Amino acid sequence: FETLKDNLIRHADAGNIKRAISTLDFMDQNGLTPDLTSYSVLLKSCIRTRNFHLEKLIHSKILDSKL
Repeated sequence: FETLKDNLIRHADAGNIKRAISTLDFMDQNGLTPDLTSYSVLLKSCIRTRNFHLEKLIHSKILDSKL
């Protein structure tokens, strides 16, 4: 989990949102639930890059996760 989380955060911090989302999807497919830190970094990256479509997607994933 930590390696995937680190990859997700690294991609999001680098502005590579699509890779970060791919990592998030991979985690979901393998039954791993991202934590609040992962989601927070993703949301901040979406805001920085003004990718509001992906921000809405991440927000819905947060709601679905019941965090």
